[in-house]
Amino acid sequence: MITLGLLSLNHLASAGEADSVEFTLIGDQNFKQYSFVVPMPMDRMKTTTKVSLLKNGVPISFTAFAHLKWPTRSGINFVRGLTITTKAPVHIDDKYFLTWGDDKRTILSRSINTDLLNYIPAHFSVSWLSKILYAPVLARDKNILKWFQSAYIKFGNYVTDDKKVSKAKNKVTYKDASPWLYDHPYTLYQLYFKTGDSYWLQKAHSAAVFYEKNISSEGYFLLKKRQDIKYLIPTGLLIDYIFYPRKSLLDTINRMYGNSLSWPTEYKVSQGFWTERHLASALSLAVTEWEVTGDDDALSRVLALIKGTESSIVFGQNGSGGCIRHRLGAHEGNADKTMVCSSWMNALVVEQLWRFYLLTSNEDSKDLIITLANQVLDKGTYQGWGVHMKKYKVPRYLQFFNDSKRRELDQWTDMQHACDVAGMLSKASYLLKQEGKDYWELRVMTHSLLKTCKKTLSRSSVVKVWSVSPLRKFNWWFSSTGSLEWLTDQL
Repeated sequence: MITLGLLSLNHLASAGEADSVEFTLIGDQNFKQYSFVVPMPMDRMKTTTKVSLLKNGVPISFTAFAHLKWPTRSGINFVRGLTITTKAPVHIDDKYFLTWGDDKRTILSRSINTDLLNYIPAHFSVSWLSKILYAPVLARDKNILKWFQSAYIKFGNYVTDDKKVSKAKNKVTYKDASPWLYDHPYTLYQLYFKTGDSYWLQKAHSAAVFYEKNISSEGYFLLKKRQDIKYLIPTGLLIDYIFYPRKSLLDTINRMYGNSLSWPTEYKVSQGFWTERHLASALSLAVTEWEVTGDDDALSRVLALIKGTESSIVFGQNGSGGCIRHRLGAHEGNADKTMVCSSWMNALVVEQLWRFYLLTSNEDSKDLIITLANQVLDKGTYQGWGVHMKKYKVPRYLQFFNDSKRRELDQWTDMQHACDVAGMLSKASYLLKQEGKDYWELRVMTHSLLKTCKKTLSRSSVVKVWSVSPLRKFNWWFSSTGSLEWLTDQL
């Protein structure tokens, strides 16, 4: 058994928070018995607790089962997804009040077959939903990065409109592989957590169901012609399991994870095709497998990938930042031996390290986040030029360590990654602040890149639905930046 330390991050502390949640169920239901899910923030409800349920202020009979737990930390088990089953009729105006503690009446059930239950969705407050993920997705001040959430919603309205997507000039739809890169279901689920709008819950669930159906019995994505682990993206499926628990999802995640085990734990020059995107997928698959199973082998795989990444880091001249320096040919599939690294692909890796750190307080993952972010300060950006870009910092798509004829700057392409790189820097800044260390340079660069991010996302304010092409850009802009408002508020 591998034991991990408890976190001390302030936002995870549950002291002073009420052990209760209010909600309604969506629509009238005629089932003789029905079930619904209550998603639980980290460290809020122990699996050993007792619960009570009121409907319109009156206690009702029910059973409760933790179909998903947060990963065990120091032997303490907390509920992540709670299935409630009852025979009480459901009406649209009914209000439910769930409380828990040692003085309550019902003990959580030990096991139940969730596949046999009739699930109906529930409606929760935004303040509750915003704390369901690894870190909060909303700031206390609603005006912080208000433009960012507005853009998130407007682009989301486009990518979930099948008619608009099918009429797009590039003809790429969700029957193609690329729009699923960078976890489309997870990106939509974050919008649900930010807004509380059941529209996004429905769209995220539909996306998760479609994606799951297109994972083969061998555990590969059917819409991609060749076997490619960067298309094996499990976090959205994990979140979908919280709200719609079914055994098939766990089996699918396990098959996907099995295919990632062949990915090397560290980069070597002798290897062929290799990118940070694949490393991020391998990390995500291992972390997700550990989250849903608690398996020590999966946890060991996560730790091995982190150690391997540490050993692959090449530090910059100032010694404070580094990245996984590898051959350009590993990205492009050719024989070019020019050494490069990618800030925006590092941001994908950092998102998984951040997630793992919030679950475990693993020091190595924290140090890697700071190291990869500091690399951006070491020649990882450049100043834009021309009338429209001369006031903006732009992240380099690739950072070159040798002279190359391919070392050309394309500010209009590179600026498309200002949001995710800013997200990476804000995570590192937060961690340094928590330790009482200097993070001023990172904060200044984050502010500069957020300015570029805003320009990148800006469209006409008159139009309510903002188009985006290619479709996968929606995911890379927002999947790793879900906590950007909260982080900005913390800093």
